[in-house]
Order: sequence, then structure tokens, then C-alpha cells
Amino acid sequence: MKVLVVDDDAVSRKLLAKVFADLGCEVDVASGGLEGLEKAILDPPDLLVTDWVMPDMGGGDLIRSLRGAGFDRPIWFACPRDGEENLTEGLDAGAQAPVHKPFDRDEIAGLLAEVGGAG
Repeated sequence: MKVLVVDDDAVSRKLLAKVFADLGCEVDVASGGLEGLEKAILDPPDLLVTDWVMPDMGGGDLIRSLRGAGFDRPIWFACPRDGEENLTEGLDAGAQAPVHKPFDRDEIAGLLAEVGGAG
């Protein structure tokens, strides 16, 4: 499964990419929403995981832009465990699931199993 991780924070991006790689996924990364949008349209991943708050294009705008462009693959968004507002907004924007910070390998493996990915 090819996963695109979009996050402006280098540490979070690297941690999340490592979790997916350890679970057997092919991982590509983008350092912001605009780069993620471009990569997802040019070479659609099987799964896109985006941070919610980014300076150039936030996760909600990225999700809505992708859905508007016909991107029909799963999208997950990273949010704090207590981020109930982000949860509602993310799902309303067209995402399938949240990935909670701090990242938990078992949670991600379970979500991957649900979409038929590695795990």
C-alpha cells in the first residue's frame, strides 16, 4: 500500500512515515498541504494522511480540494486525542478516520487492516 504523509512538522512527518514503513507500506511525504495536493493528484496514493493545522493549506482545505478533484481514496487526518472539534470537521470535509497524536502503531495498524492495507 502506498501512503502519502502530509505534515509541515518534520518530526511528526518522520515519526508517522516510520510507523507506516514499519507496517510494510511504501511511504512518500509532503511538507505541506500544497505539496501534498500536487503529489496526490499527480501520483495518487492508496491512502493519504494529513496533519490538520499547516500554514500553507490546512488539512481541511486539502481534503476538500482533493475530494473536489475526484480523489476517491481513503484520507485520514492527524489530530489530538482531545480534538473533538477537529474530528467533526475532518469527517465533514470528507476524511474517513482520525489518526490520534501521539501516534500509536497499534491504532494505525488497526485502521490499515480496515482499509485492506498492511498491518
